[in-house]
Amino acid sequence: MGSYNDTSITALKRRIYFFIFLFALAGALVAFGLTESFSLGSAFSRNILILVSGYHLAMMLILWFFKTPLRFVEVSMAVVATLALLSVFYYALNGEHEQLSTQFALVNMYLWMPMAYLSIFLVFEVQRALLGSSLVLLLIVLLSLPHIIGTPHGTNALLGFTTLGQLYMSNAVIIAALFFFATLQKHVQSARSVAAQMQRLAHTDALTGLANRRQLEVLIQKEIYRVARYNKPLSVIVMDIDNFKLINDNYGHDTGDQVLLRLARAIEPGLRNSDSLGRWGGEEFVIVTPETDLSQAHKLAELIRRRVAGYDFGHGRQVTISSGVAAYQPEDNLYSLIKRADTALYQAKTAGRNQVASQGLAAEG
Repeated sequence: MGSYNDTSITALKRRIYFFIFLFALAGALVAFGLTESFSLGSAFSRNILILVSGYHLAMMLILWFFKTPLRFVEVSMAVVATLALLSVFYYALNGEHEQLSTQFALVNMYLWMPMAYLSIFLVFEVQRALLGSSLVLLLIVLLSLPHIIGTPHGTNALLGFTTLGQLYMSNAVIIAALFFFATLQKHVQSARSVAAQMQRLAHTDALTGLANRRQLEVLIQKEIYRVARYNKPLSVIVMDIDNFKLINDNYGHDTGDQVLLRLARAIEPGLRNSDSLGRWGGEEFVIVTPETDLSQAHKLAELIRRRVAGYDFGHGRQVTISSGVAAYQPEDNLYSLIKRADTALYQAKTAGRNQVASQGLAAEG
């Protein structure tokens, strides 16, 4: 299930990136058309737009026709966006062109530079994203220094420095905000992971990975509600490993743990998808069998008993189980149903072990 989800998420991300590049290509072409129509950009900026358009088109083709790793797509997206904006910014401040072109380039920086920072935080881990974004901001400052130093003192210099100062500050605020939200998201994901782990541990037996007693009680109570509503049969099978204490005493607790693990493996192939297997405690296991009457549950328990008796548990000695079966009756609750299955289990034990006992049915050995 996990691999299926991972594959689905990757496919979804590929589609999202495809449309991102599609919209970016459309935006670059519109910008190119505007610069050509109103002569707002320089030859350099037009060439940058052509290169960026070519990059977006190439990435769309790669995503559509090839299984290129998404990591490559994401990193290249962040790098290309950042380099393109920095190139236009540097040329606008230091190239020989009209002031209107410079202002137009600065407007582009204000509008599009946040997207470069956003792509960096989407691609890289939080600390690396902060470092990378800070380096980009430092490059912006360094690239603009020649312009600040070379501008004659006066009103234009003051206005230029004020504009660039606002660019520095706004970019710093954007980086700080992205870092804050990325860090917050990381902590939220960590908290959710811990909560999911705790939830799993609360309902799962640590040794076998099966449902524990608490979860089995929930499952049985849920099935009892279903029986009351739909009048369907319900049975439970309580199983106990015969002479398990001797296994621990003679071979050690590690071998005993391995027996418990192998028992779970031996039982599971014989169950239906609707059946639930769990560890009730110690060497005792329970199977919840919805829509199964007493006779059917007895046959299932007998099938499992025979499978276990012929299973290789890895320590050279046969392992057997005894089982008690009980079917739900109208006066039953969770505890009375389990108690009647326990009573049947006791009957199987006293009759010689390696047997299945059910109320109303003859024991089979």
